[in-house]
Amino acid sequence: MARPGAFNLANSKRVSSVSDKTLRQYVDVGHPNSFNTTASYAVAQTNTPIVAAPAVGVSIHITDVILSRAGAGTIKLVERTATPTDKLAPIELGASVPFGHSFQNPLILSPNANLGVTSVGAGNHSVTVHGYYAKP
Repeated sequence: MARPGAFNLANSKRVSSVSDKTLRQYVDVGHPNSFNTTASYAVAQTNTPIVAAPAVGVSIHITDVILSRAGAGTIKLVERTATPTDKLAPIELGASVPFGHSFQNPLILSPNANLGVTSVGAGNHSVTVHGYYAKP
């Protein structure tokens, strides 16, 4: 067990650990810069921002996506809503058939870019995105 202030010489990164009196290590499974965003809409959207651009030099890392619609249609995620680039190809959804995906490796947006949604088709729909902010 590394003691506070010890260094990992393999990659020159600082390693700190926290343990109780019996030396059981505490582990925090959450990322310190994580976010969870859910947006719901009654009408189709075109390049509508759902996650704001982070600080300069920082990227949005998407770990999980959940899409759902009341009626059939498509939903896609775009990077940079002002000049959009598809980040998640249009997903064709049936009525009340949700789509969920956890990425093995995060989907990383370009630095300083926001995340938006574009949808086609009538009816209520929602987008849930989980991820974190980090340098690319």
